[in-house]
Amino acid sequence: MFFQKNKDYSFPLSLSIPKDTTLRWSNDFIFLQGPAGTLIKTKGPLELAIKENRIYFLGPLTAQGNVLFARLQSLLVGVSEGYTSRIRLFGVGFRVWEETPGVLSFKVGHTHPIFYKVPSDISVSISPNKGALLLLKGCEKQRVNQIAQEIRLLRKPNAYTGKGIRLAKEIITLKPGKREKK
Repeated sequence: MFFQKNKDYSFPLSLSIPKDTTLRWSNDFIFLQGPAGTLIKTKGPLELAIKENRIYFLGPLTAQGNVLFARLQSLLVGVSEGYTSRIRLFGVGFRVWEETPGVLSFKVGHTHPIFYKVPSDISVSISPNKGALLLLKGCEKQRVNQIAQEIRLLRKPNAYTGKGIRLAKEIITLKPGKREKK
């Protein structure tokens, strides 16, 4: 069977709803609640149906429909399991501690500590070994990664020494110095 160019093809895409997760929607909003948190997002032009603990996407198979479906899948994973991002501090004396609830204090090679206010939708845990490891948790993947990048920009890794704040999976290739080039 060949597909015609201007014909609208609709295939039933579906997702299973994780255990202990509630999903409701109105004309404009999707409400998701699970063990890891609660989210309320705009629905967009999604046409949805629930049958036997599965959610079906009934709309046309377009680029926008696929993006909205993938976003819904990401939100379901977020409220059921949550997303994490690990941050490491590299450098002698580099550490982080929680000054007050929701405010992190970084000592990363400056003459003064740098303060960062963590949004309320992100939870933070700091390793007990001198604060060299930071773990961010949240319901939205994009939001957790955005906060991780903002923290990384407080002291980007140095290309020659490797000192700085970096994501745990990030690999820094050090540049050779003047003396090592010969």
